[in-house]
Amino acid sequence: MMPVKVCLPEQADLESTTVKASHFPPSANGAPIPTVEIPSVKTFQRVFRNLETQYDQIIGIFTSAHLNPTATHAQQATQLFGLQASVEVIDSHTTGPGLGLIVQAAAEAAAAGLSGSEIRKHILGVIPHIYSVFCIRGLTYLHKSGYLDTAQAQVGELLGVTPLYILERGRLTPTQKIRSSRHMVDCLYEFVSEFERLKHIGFLQGVPPYSQEKRALRERLVDDFPDTPISEHTINPVLASVLGPQTLGVFLWEQVEG
Repeated sequence: MMPVKVCLPEQADLESTTVKASHFPPSANGAPIPTVEIPSVKTFQRVFRNLETQYDQIIGIFTSAHLNPTATHAQQATQLFGLQASVEVIDSHTTGPGLGLIVQAAAEAAAAGLSGSEIRKHILGVIPHIYSVFCIRGLTYLHKSGYLDTAQAQVGELLGVTPLYILERGRLTPTQKIRSSRHMVDCLYEFVSEFERLKHIGFLQGVPPYSQEKRALRERLVDDFPDTPISEHTINPVLASVLGPQTLGVFLWEQVEG
């Protein structure tokens, strides 16, 4: 795990490690918003230097470079500084629980005795089968992250608009607008039901949680995917700084043959 510092302007007494998405304002419109300090290239250099004293192969798997520059900084560290170890930097093209699923796949491959290059090949085969969709209410957070202009974000929040975004190749792509809680459940269910076989389903809960919607969606998915594990996760501060704390997400790991 690389250290990522999250700071709240009006709660400077909070330690970075204790900041939670529940501390964030629901809207970034005119409110002091959290700042995220991504590890620098020099920080990665130091970490890689320390690791190569113990390992000759290092694999780093990071959040989509389109959401934050962690993967970019890690890659630059491998190019600018001569490292003795073999370092593989992988952009997961996902985030949150999706990133966790990919790291899990890498750990399983390592436990099976695969080499660094074999693990990389395995992970690059897994990444295209991780899918995610988000219902986002924090439109002014999306504006601060560069996805919406000021008018779209402010008017959208004022009208209570909840857009549905799909994460495709690491990029957020809007697809439709959610009309109601029931419509939200229907849209998420339709997204999941496009898949025949799933290895894992993960719910990303916002703050406050979408308890009613999550419960209704889980009941429908359990009927369709009775043997698929379903996990629940609360949005972390780094992702909340991009999407806003009031985000509901669904992550899927598609089961493939072979």
